[in-house]
Amino acid sequence: QTQKSGGDVIQVFPEPSIMARNFPRYLSQAATRHLNSCGVTVRPNRMVEKLSGRGIKVVLTLDNKEEVEVDQVVVCIGIEPNVEIARMANLEIDMKNGGIVTNSELEARSGIYVAGDACSFFDPVLGRRRVEHHDHAEVSGRLAGANMAGQHESYTFQSMFWGFVGGVGYEAIGNLDSTADTVAFWDNVQVEADGAPWFFSAPSERIENYGRGVVYFLKNGRVDGVLLWNNFGKIKYARKVLGRKIPRDDLK
Repeated sequence: QTQKSGGDVIQVFPEPSIMARNFPRYLSQAATRHLNSCGVTVRPNRMVEKLSGRGIKVVLTLDNKEEVEVDQVVVCIGIEPNVEIARMANLEIDMKNGGIVTNSELEARSGIYVAGDACSFFDPVLGRRRVEHHDHAEVSGRLAGANMAGQHESYTFQSMFWGFVGGVGYEAIGNLDSTADTVAFWDNVQVEADGAPWFFSAPSERIENYGRGVVYFLKNGRVDGVLLWNNFGKIKYARKVLGRKIPRDDLK
């Protein structure tokens, strides 16, 4: 839409490719190429250090001291929960996942409840985790309120999330972690990939368009997360395999 109105889009991010912390490397690289093909200029491996004004323009100073002059800025923030008030109140902080530690009823201490992005809760399927999604925020907030009113119900909901990369959509559930091994079934190919930290270099699968597919993220032989790429309306089936130990041949 921006291109149609004569504008340009520049995306700055600290990883080497789009969603590199979450997608297997080959898919992250393919998504970045697709974004480029849509006319988006990507600036990977960069951070914005400062924003300043220059007339009616906004100037972004990157961490390599490069200046980018733009008309509008969309800032994606909030991935680190603000726990200062909780720390001052001597509530337990999850040092691994971030957030405030709660029990299964989302209670951090007698009479104090936590929901949404700031909540570190125990997932009966995937273990202790913290989730940063709209779906989770709605359901956990509703349950925390109900438990405050005396309901005493454990949080067992498996929230889903979704997104778009240059018009290509995805839905997902569970933990999407690039360090996990994955097995994926695409329209025309099956891809098995070893997990690696996003900041490590790794070989890529040079396929320009994977089409439609399902990516399973595996941890200790169990399904830890499911990514549905261009493949909508199947979250209910993904929920059924989450946490289960299923042979790779049976996953297909």
